[in-house]
Amino acid sequence: MSITRRSGGARRRARGATIGLITLVSIIIVTPPGANHAVPPSLHTALAAAAAGSNGHGAALYGASSVPSHASNHVSPGLPSAPLDTPLSTATVTPSATLTPTTTPTTTPTSTNTATTTPTSTNTATTTPTPTATSTPSPSPSATATLTPTATATLSPTLTVTPVMPTATAPVTNPSPSPSPPMTSTARAGSPTPAPSSIALTVRVTPLRVVSGHTLTIAVTTLPHARIDIAVIVETARATSHVVVRNGHRLRARTTQQVVLYTLTARGMTGPRGRFTARLRIRYRPTNPVQAQVRVAARTSHGNPRNTTRITILPDHPHPHPTPGPVCGLPCTVRVGAGPIAVALDTRTGRAFVVNQGSNSVSVLNTATGKVLRTVKVGAQPDAVGVDEGTRRVFVANGGANTVSVLNAASGAVLHTVTVGANPYVLAVGTAARRVFVITNRGVDALDAASGRLLHTATVGSDLNAIAVDEATRRVFVTDQLSNSLITLDAGTGATLHTTRIGSIPWTVVVDPRNGHAFLGWDNDRVSTLDAANGAILRTVSVGQVPKTLAIDPATNRVFAAASVDGTVGLLDATTGRLLRTVSVGPAPVALTVDGRRGRVYVVDSSGNRVTVLDAASGAVRRTISAGVGPIAAAVDPRTNRVFVVDKGSAGGNSYGTVTIFGAR
Repeated sequence: MSITRRSGGARRRARGATIGLITLVSIIIVTPPGANHAVPPSLHTALAAAAAGSNGHGAALYGASSVPSHASNHVSPGLPSAPLDTPLSTATVTPSATLTPTTTPTTTPTSTNTATTTPTSTNTATTTPTPTATSTPSPSPSATATLTPTATATLSPTLTVTPVMPTATAPVTNPSPSPSPPMTSTARAGSPTPAPSSIALTVRVTPLRVVSGHTLTIAVTTLPHARIDIAVIVETARATSHVVVRNGHRLRARTTQQVVLYTLTARGMTGPRGRFTARLRIRYRPTNPVQAQVRVAARTSHGNPRNTTRITILPDHPHPHPTPGPVCGLPCTVRVGAGPIAVALDTRTGRAFVVNQGSNSVSVLNTATGKVLRTVKVGAQPDAVGVDEGTRRVFVANGGANTVSVLNAASGAVLHTVTVGANPYVLAVGTAARRVFVITNRGVDALDAASGRLLHTATVGSDLNAIAVDEATRRVFVTDQLSNSLITLDAGTGATLHTTRIGSIPWTVVVDPRNGHAFLGWDNDRVSTLDAANGAILRTVSVGQVPKTLAIDPATNRVFAAASVDGTVGLLDATTGRLLRTVSVGPAPVALTVDGRRGRVYVVDSSGNRVTVLDAASGAVRRTISAGVGPIAAAVDPRTNRVFVVDKGSAGGNSYGTVTIFGAR
C-alpha cells in the first residue's frame, strides 16, 4: 500500500492494521545532490510512527539511518548547506508483511548559511493519502553507507546515506564531526574496510645507482587491480632573497624552493596478484652524480598508499678514457693550430676542443694523455666554442663565415654547418632547454642542440657582447653595451621578459642558479647582484678596474671578479653580493676557471704568461705556474685532474699556438 501522511484517525487505523506484522523495517533516505540535509519534522513524525508500530525495532532502525533523535533539523557535521529551490526528501518504509505502507512527505526548506555553516531551516509538509497494496518479499539484512561530501564555491554538498537493517558484524557509525576533504566510505557486512595505512605497498628499484642512458626497473606489489603512478624526479634547491620592511628597517629575507630539473613518469595497473613492473630509460645526463627520487603512488578502493625511494644517476661515459699519463711529463706543452683563442671540454668523451682562429680549425685533444687526436676545418675566423654533453655535440661560432659548425663530441667530425646572423662571436649552451644561443648582429639566434637547426631569433639590443643561461629557470641573460642594459629572454620562446638598466658599459654576466642571482660586471669597477627572477638590482659593490671576467664556485658560494686593468681578483659572497676580499694576481688577468672538486680558482694572466692558483674559499694564493706565450683561456677536467691553458702565441696569432697542461691540485 502506497500512501502519504494521513490524518490522526486514518494513521491510527493503519498502525493498528500493521501491529504484529512488521518484523523488519528498512528506511532509505535519498537526498538529491546539492540539497539541504535538514531532516524535516514531518519525517521525524513518520519515523516515530513506523518505530511505534515495529514493536521496538524502530530504535535500531533509527540509529542505522544516522539521523539523531534529539534534533528535528539536522545537518551532517562538516558539510555546509546551501538553499535549494525545491528539494525533495523521500522516506520508504518496507516491512516484511504483504501490506507495505509508503510515506512520501514533500518539504520546501529555506536555508541560510552563516560563517559557522549553521543553517536556518523552515519546513512545510504537504500530505495526500493514496493507499496502494503490494506484495514485497523480505530482503536479506545488510548495511551499506556511502558518504560523498562535495564542497564547491557555493557550499552545496552532496550527501547520500543508504542504510539497510545492519548486522552486528558491520555497524554503521555516524560521520566524524570534524571537517574532512571529499571521501568515499563503504562498509559491507562481514568485510570491514582496512585503514589506508595498513595497505601494503612494496617497491623495489634496481639499480639504485643507474648510469644515464640505462634502464631503471621498478617492481611494485600491492592490492590487485590498483592503479600505479610512478615518477622519477631530479630536484635542486634554489635560494632567493628579497627585501622586507619591519619597524621601519629594511631587512633582507631569504627563501629556498625546490626546482625540478628532470621528470620521467609512467602509469599502469597491478594484475590479479597485485604486481606491476615498469622499466624506464633514464635520459637525464648530469655532469656529476646527482640524487633523484622514485615516487610511487597506488590508487585502490581502500586507500592510496605512497612510497619514495632515493637513487643516484651517474654520468654516462660511453667512450672509456685511455690509460692516464700525458704524452709529456706534467706540466707539458702541446702544439695546436695558429692563433688558438678558446677551449671547451667534454668530460664524458674525454676530449678537449681548441679553437684555432688563425688556421680556421679545431684541434681535438685527448684529455688523459694530452695527445692531439685530429684537427678539423671549420668556418672562417672561429671565435667561440661550446659543448652540450647531453647531445654529445660541439658548437663553433665562425665569425667570418656567419655560420655555426656542429661537431661530433667523440670523433670531432663536422656534422652540420648552420647559417646564422652576421658576425657570430659569442655562444652559450642551455642543456636543460636543449638550445644553443648565439649572439649575432641581429640579436640572439637559438639553435636546436641535437640537430643544430635554427629555431628562432630574438631581435634585441644593438651591441650585444655577453651571454649566460640559467638552467634552473631556463632564462637567457644578454648584455647590451649600446643601451647599457641587461636583457632577460625566455629560453624556450626567445621572448623578452624584462630589461634592467645600469650605469654604463656592461662587460660580462654570470648566473648562480642555487641562489637565484645574476652577477653583472660593468663600468670601470662595478659588480651588481641582481634577482634572476625579475632583474631587480639587489646590491652593487666596487671592485678592481674593468671587471671583464666573472666566475662562480657553487661549492664555496663565492663569485670571482677579475679586473683586467689593475691585476686583481675580487671575492664576493654569492648570497649577499658583499665584497669579501681583493687579491693581487698579475698585470692582466683575462680568464678564470673554477675547479669545484678541489676548491681552486685558476687565473690566467696574459701579460705575465702565467696562471695563478687561488683557494676558492679564502682567496689565498696557493701557487703560480708558468704558461706559454700569451695565455688567453683555460679549462679544468675534474676527471683527469688536468688544467688546459690555451697560449695564443706571438706574431699576432698567425704562428702556431700551444696548450699548456698541468696537474690540478
